[in-house]
Amino acid sequence: MSSNTPRHFADIVTLDDFRARRTTPTLQPTFAPKGLVTPQESARIAFQEAGIPARFHERVEWREWGNDQQREQQRRVLEVMREFAEDLPKMLDSGQCLLLTGGTGTGKTHLACRIARHCILPHRRSAMYITAMDAVRRFRDSWSTDESEGQVLRKFVEREMLVLDEVGVQRATDDERLMLCEIIDARYRERRSTIVASNYPLADLATYLTDRGVSRLLENGASIPFAWSDYRRK
Repeated sequence: MSSNTPRHFADIVTLDDFRARRTTPTLQPTFAPKGLVTPQESARIAFQEAGIPARFHERVEWREWGNDQQREQQRRVLEVMREFAEDLPKMLDSGQCLLLTGGTGTGKTHLACRIARHCILPHRRSAMYITAMDAVRRFRDSWSTDESEGQVLRKFVEREMLVLDEVGVQRATDDERLMLCEIIDARYRERRSTIVASNYPLADLATYLTDRGVSRLLENGASIPFAWSDYRRK
């Protein structure tokens, strides 16, 4: 398969590609929750500092829904995500990325936040969750403060795992596209792991991330479609 050809779920179900490209861990853990009164409170603060929404602080078991075909698809996606989580330190050290695509209510944010939590506890690695719109807003806010765009960008790059959610909700102006591409490109150059979640199919993501941004993500990652119905409307 050409290196420029997008890889989809069928190509990564066993994560053989990921295993083949793992490297010996060289990074040291850079984040540990602050020592507070209880482990539960420490975890809550750590998740909050990472930007993980409160709804996803607690582990919630996945409950299958839909027809038999949709349930089988869910099992296969869960297997991939579980293997990614089980080998998380190696995935982080080699900068592996994931693009989660599918309609609303299919569990993309749920599973992406589970990976982000897993970075923090038990692995003591750094993570950050942010929506695409909030990422753009942080750049724009810097225009009226003493913080430079470069300082904003560094905050996105320094975390070992970034979950960039709701890509496609923004207006897709040239400025917004370039801001998001800059985040992806900077993380790519530093070999940082990024998980992108969007309601749009892979073919449409370049509209919001640019062709270059999507290419960077796919070079060391894979696309996983969440091709089933909305859980909230089951």
